Amino acid sequence: MNEPKEFDIIIGERLQTLEEFLGLKPKEMANIGGCSRATYYRYRKGESEPTISFLYKILKNEKKN
Repeated sequence: MNEPKEFDIIIGERLQTLEEFLGLKPKEMANIGGCSRATYYRYRKGESEPTISFLYKILKNEKKN
């Protein structure tokens, strides 16, 4: 597996900060962003980059249908 890039780590830290600020659990963040919990945890760990769609949904706080 490749080492996380600095950008990925920063995004992961910001997602965790946002969770705390909004009072949401990781599962809830994943639901809002429209991804699985496993995918969300990869974003948090810096193992993969979140999609634009995910980030948009988080910013708009749109719930997955």
